Amino acid sequence: MVLKMELGQRLKEAREEKGLSLSNIQEMTKIQTRYLQAIEEGQLSVLPGTFYTRAFIREYANTVGLNADQLLEEYEEELPSSEQEEYERISRVQKHSKQPSSEKHSMLFSVIPKILTVLLIVAIVVFAYFFYQQTIEPEESPNEENPDEVEITRGNQAQENNNTEENESDSNSDAEGTANEENKDEGNGNAGNTEGNENAENEASQQEESKTELNLADQSNSGGLSAEYEVTLPEDDEFKVTLTATDQSWLTVRNAEGQVIYDDMLTADKSPEEFDFADQKEVTMRIGQAGVVDVTVNEEKLEYAFDPTKPKNFVQDITLKVVQ
Repeated sequence: MVLKMELGQRLKEAREEKGLSLSNIQEMTKIQTRYLQAIEEGQLSVLPGTFYTRAFIREYANTVGLNADQLLEEYEEELPSSEQEEYERISRVQKHSKQPSSEKHSMLFSVIPKILTVLLIVAIVVFAYFFYQQTIEPEESPNEENPDEVEITRGNQAQENNNTEENESDSNSDAEGTANEENKDEGNGNAGNTEGNENAENEASQQEESKTELNLADQSNSGGLSAEYEVTLPEDDEFKVTLTATDQSWLTVRNAEGQVIYDDMLTADKSPEEFDFADQKEVTMRIGQAGVVDVTVNEEKLEYAFDPTKPKNFVQDITLKVVQ
């Protein structure tokens, strides 16, 4: 696709009026120089996907002082449609989701024959066992005891019964003494359990107090979408930020002094990307195609101030500022 030179020329003239070079625009927008030059020359096939056509032109226009919304509306016919972008993104997501499903089905079909074989073997073993039991002749019953022997042993059994009753009475006395001692021990144990429960409740309340909190402090859509969040860290000052992408997204991370910490394309294969900002009090992230990127701070999910699924909200600046 070749964009009319009129749009690229307008952007170029606005840049030159401000006395800026393509290198200056690259530093301000973090868009590579070859992409900026392709926009000015109308060679949009150089850009990495149809989504970046609108996103890069919007960033370029805002940087040189043009009204990005008005400019995109004026050249709407020459630019790729939002429906086309959404279709391509959904197609890529469906493609990724179908592959694991097919793999699961193939694994399932390969396991079923093995399961059936094992069940068949177990059934044969069980059947053979029962058949073997039925063929064995029952054991002969023991001979009846001699009546004379029974009469002789009755006297001995009576004496044994008397001895057993005496032993049982002694055992009951000992058992009562033991039960009283156990009741005392149980009373002491219950007191210890109560103290343990109170300690557990105190620990649980301390954990709730040390939970990470994210509060939206400010937001703006003039010259680009930006939002500032106040971050309350737990007692151990853990400050970990994780970004997970389901598709391509350009990510730039800077510290409070403006120094670049990360500047690269974030993809589903590289996800999740985790940063440890324990030594930072403020970081700023510029996220392209924010609708495909989830942001968490210490496992607390960040809710975007602007709906990232809308085309005009694809590129967003997020500032995380640590508060006491």
